[in-house]
Amino acid sequence: MYLPKILIVEDEAPQRRIIRAWLESEGHVCVEAQDGVEGLEQLDEHGDSIKVIVLDILMPRMDGREFLEIIRSRPRSSTPVVVCTGLGTNELGTLDVFTMFHKPIDRKAFLAHIQKAFYFGTRRISIMGKVTKMKAALCHMQALAM
Repeated sequence: MYLPKILIVEDEAPQRRIIRAWLESEGHVCVEAQDGVEGLEQLDEHGDSIKVIVLDILMPRMDGREFLEIIRSRPRSSTPVVVCTGLGTNELGTLDVFTMFHKPIDRKAFLAHIQKAFYFGTRRISIMGKVTKMKAALCHMQALAM
């Protein structure tokens, strides 16, 4: 059965449990990973059912920056990412993410942004589908014109 999921990529188990509890209390289905390597494995396993990614930056084996770089290089790589980090803004640089929270995380604001990320991801998929149809129609019209 297809259920939209949120992937939580966080190396600290207590923080992962808190985020998961918050999300599940709102009816979300969660998948967990301890680092970027496990995060990629979970993305491969759950595929398009992952609709939002909650990501820490500092993790062992593969950090959040490397994880982001890899997923953004993949086809259909625009899954909204919500970063939760203890790093300061100056230490982060530019990241291709939906939004960013600094730890400790405010529960209410975090959950509101998760809802926005779901909406953003859904709208993006809808728009990309329409763009694909328009491109196909344009190609067909060009072929008829020749």
